[in-house]
Amino acid sequence: MKLNIYNTQNCQHLPRNGNPTIRFRREGSISITRKAAYLLSLKSLDYISFAQDNDKPADWYLIKSGKEGFLIRGTKQHRGLVCNCAAITGKIFKCFNDKVHINQKSIGFRISGEPVKIDGQECYAIITANILK
Repeated sequence: MKLNIYNTQNCQHLPRNGNPTIRFRREGSISITRKAAYLLSLKSLDYISFAQDNDKPADWYLIKSGKEGFLIRGTKQHRGLVCNCAAITGKIFKCFNDKVHINQKSIGFRISGEPVKIDGQECYAIITANILK
């Protein structure tokens, strides 16, 4: 008998209830799950920024920032937080162009549970190795 094993490594399109995730939509909206918001101590009217590693362009980070960042707001359904920036979502889609179908409207990623210090800032890695479709 040959079994097909399905797990979190090979079923990336299934919802990840309870995992901290971020989703980028082609039209420019960025959604952060409640779990991710809790992890980063984010709330409505806080600000976030994004960082991309120059040496490894597929490595992205989420940073809780000051007013120079993007204003986040709560959703009507209280499912998490959202902000808008078509420039960032465009860069994300361009970065993963070879892994994303041309008609795919959004892509999601898990967010690391532990921050890393980079240039004195706490940065949460956006885990881009596994795209959540």
